Amino acid sequence: MTTLGAGMMNSIFSFYYVKLFLNKYKISEGAFHQSQVVYMIWNAVNDPLFGYIQDNSRVPCCSKRRLSILYGAPFYALTFLLAWFPWRSYEAGDWLSGVHLIVALCAFDGMLTFVLLAQCSLFAEISTHHETRLKLIKYSQVASMIGSSSVLFCGLVSENMENFVYFQSFTVLILTQKDFMIFVTMNFFQVFLLTFCNNFTMIFAEHLIPQNVLPSLVKSIMYGAGFICPQLLVLSSQNLLRTLGYYRVIMLTFYVEAGAAAIMFFLGPHHYYILALFLTGNMVLIQASFSLFNLPLADIIDADLYKHKRSTPLSSMVFGTNALFTKPAQSLAPMLVVSILNQVGYEKLEDIAVVSDQGSLQELHDVMFYLVCLVPVTDRLQMKLLLFGSWVFCYFASLLVIRMWTEAYLRSPLTRSLLVNMVSESGTRQEAHEWYGCHTETLGESVRPAFIQSYLDMETQAFLNRSAEKSGCLFTQLYHSFVSTLFSPFVSRTSINGYLGRGSMFVFSPEQFRQLMNISQDWKSKRLLDLGAGDGEVTKVMSPHFEEIYTTEVSATMKWQLEKKQYRVLGIDEWQDTGFQYDLISCLNLLDRCDQPVKLLKDIRRSLEPSKGRLVLAAVLPFHPYVEIGGKWEQPSEFLVVQGKTWEEQVTSMANGVFKEAGFAVEAFTRLPYLCEGDMYSDYYRLDDAVFVLRPEE
Repeated sequence: MTTLGAGMMNSIFSFYYVKLFLNKYKISEGAFHQSQVVYMIWNAVNDPLFGYIQDNSRVPCCSKRRLSILYGAPFYALTFLLAWFPWRSYEAGDWLSGVHLIVALCAFDGMLTFVLLAQCSLFAEISTHHETRLKLIKYSQVASMIGSSSVLFCGLVSENMENFVYFQSFTVLILTQKDFMIFVTMNFFQVFLLTFCNNFTMIFAEHLIPQNVLPSLVKSIMYGAGFICPQLLVLSSQNLLRTLGYYRVIMLTFYVEAGAAAIMFFLGPHHYYILALFLTGNMVLIQASFSLFNLPLADIIDADLYKHKRSTPLSSMVFGTNALFTKPAQSLAPMLVVSILNQVGYEKLEDIAVVSDQGSLQELHDVMFYLVCLVPVTDRLQMKLLLFGSWVFCYFASLLVIRMWTEAYLRSPLTRSLLVNMVSESGTRQEAHEWYGCHTETLGESVRPAFIQSYLDMETQAFLNRSAEKSGCLFTQLYHSFVSTLFSPFVSRTSINGYLGRGSMFVFSPEQFRQLMNISQDWKSKRLLDLGAGDGEVTKVMSPHFEEIYTTEVSATMKWQLEKKQYRVLGIDEWQDTGFQYDLISCLNLLDRCDQPVKLLKDIRRSLEPSKGRLVLAAVLPFHPYVEIGGKWEQPSEFLVVQGKTWEEQVTSMANGVFKEAGFAVEAFTRLPYLCEGDMYSDYYRLDDAVFVLRPEE
């Protein structure tokens, strides 16, 4: 019921209020902009304000989520009615219509925030299980779909607001709802586009699609479909969400929207039926992706609770703080669009019944079409700059928020592991003992003597410092994020990192490698093979001790990086059958990302020099094997049985089970942090590695 009521009211309010004040109340452009500025400030401030109150107040109606909804809902409904009844008969440019808009916007948004912050917090606090949250999304979408039909029925009853008396009567009916809920969080770009579509789709459709092509009844159905179909789309995409994760689904909708806009632009404005389909489809995709953004925020709340060991989650504060940065888009969108339209005569058009200048009308329609397609290509340089600037600004705002609030919480196993193990530079020294610590008393007796204690050394600290310095280069990181976002649907993350020269891994320093191998600085041998060598930075640590360096790598860009370092790159099916054997093979963090790990270990065993050959193998623990196939994370075709929950238990299981069955004995092992260069959101990322030196046994 909460989603149903909120869906009905919010859909009607966002879809009709701009047209109501521009066309019915004849508000001036200056008063409209002033109202939006006041609303933008209030809209941004009230979310963290109410979030702080709800998370810290001792008054039950504020601190208890259900009571906040129960007592706030009637006032929420009353504020919804404020916009639809004029305070007097307004003349064109009447100052009171501006005051009316300020009061209506601020009152409605204030109560919306109070009630829906509590409801969104319930979404995060009811359960921490992803499957349960997907079910909540499913049930909420059913109610939201029904609630969103209010736009359809309201349009039919009022003839798209031509019969305003019937429209006013319809809004009163929504008072019957008691509790309300809506998913309120969104990144800035998504909020901007959503507000743009909700506020102006009807205006654009009426101007760009002639009445004799699509009559009013068909347009009403079109508008209603734009609010009903998103829920149907989300409901039908449950399996896709489980398979790909919500991040990939959201990014997919982003690319579809951009591609459809480009196609529509090249087709032109005179394909009316395609334009109608594009307008409706755009509303559907944007609204559907909008519905998913409570999932990453709920994960953020979980992570904050876990990281800071809070007794209760700061749900309202997280939702409120996010809104502080995204809500201004709800005001900027109508301000920007109205300003652009008025520059080409929209305000003047509303003041006269008959258009005498068809040239001006055509210019207005051209600008409307360019806005619909989000392409800055008008004939006037000033308009070009304005449209292009707004596009770039919104894209980078969306880029920042998507990457900060979504990617870190992707449900893929690898990214989830990175999130759980992420650390900050400020805590490096204090947490170093955890990075290298081992409870030797819990190790199996057969492997306990082989443990070597490692420490944070100068080389490791230098890598951390370089990573932090790179992370602080804002424009470089923005460029990296832009390229990664652009090519991630088509190219693997490894290949993108190879092209950009970022994402280097650090497994061990030269000193740690020598200590583990029990060799001196001058020790030399003949052949080294580094499997899955990446960009070759880890290979560089081992290479001074060998005459011949061989590597393997799947990514084409990483192969290019290895060849630049003058390492010989072998094919993934070539290294086993070269006709010679290797003195050392390194297999660093490959077992859990390999489709056939059992076969890999057997091939390594066969390729090692039998008497003096050694295998240096690193494995991320806890052991969670997944393979990236075509951009998806899949289960491997072969499984390694690794038992135990703790690092020590799994080390013992691998030594006595996996390695023994493959024909290896543990000569030495240590615990090291598996480090990766960070990005603009974290200086670096860390996983727990167990690094073994294995010798072949008969």
